[in-house]
Amino acid sequence: MRKETYYFFKVVLPDFLLTIMFILLLNILGLGVNSINSIYVIFFALVFTLIDYLIKRLFDFLLSLIGLIVCLIPMIIIAIIVKCTSKGPALYKQKRLGYKGKEFTLIKFRSMRVDAEANGAQWSQGDDDPRITKIGRILRKTRLDELPQLINILLGQMSIVGPR
Repeated sequence: MRKETYYFFKVVLPDFLLTIMFILLLNILGLGVNSINSIYVIFFALVFTLIDYLIKRLFDFLLSLIGLIVCLIPMIIIAIIVKCTSKGPALYKQKRLGYKGKEFTLIKFRSMRVDAEANGAQWSQGDDDPRITKIGRILRKTRLDELPQLINILLGQMSIVGPR
């Protein structure tokens, strides 16, 4: 299923149906408006929901694209440093659940040893965690390890602000 179709059936349509249910509830309570006004409210609720989605997606896309262009050289340098100072890949990938439970692969610069999750996923033990590499400690303090997430935002898997 295409992402736009998925979004329509999982986000837009439920929001639209909630609006219709709200109007029906108002009519049942005797607080509603006549049927002509209800049609306008339903129409504009659908239109504004779609416009809101398009504006948010455009904002995410443009900001992540600009961020990737501006940070491309630093990201390449960080990737080379991570690769040269420790064994394993420069990027760390992990399955996460996004908006509405949709699974995606999160991308970050690797800040821990490759075998850090050999005993299963664990929370970091703070600054004294022995699994964190020297470069990883710097990346975490400056939050530079999260720059590759701009790719996730560009692909529509995450959002800059709020749920995706």
